[in-house]
Amino acid sequence: MPCKPRNREQKVYEAFILDDGLLQVLGRSFSAPSYAALFGIQDAGSSRSTVNGWTAWRLGDGCTLADIRDQWLSDGDGHVDANLS
Repeated sequence: MPCKPRNREQKVYEAFILDDGLLQVLGRSFSAPSYAALFGIQDAGSSRSTVNGWTAWRLGDGCTLADIRDQWLSDGDGHVDANLS
């Protein structure tokens, strides 16, 4: 997730999905994508107090967590296609 607060350099954050479903950012675990994204943007120097983590986190191809969740819900089998179109 790229983050560039005003008058600051851009930082890029990576989140890892742990086996228990938590997201890990900079060694800290979060129960929701928005909490993880908020931690990242505040670490970058932003004073924002809210962020939509479902749309802030993206894969390298631009696909959001919301896109992945929507596909998973529509498939109904718990399988996510690596080639989201």
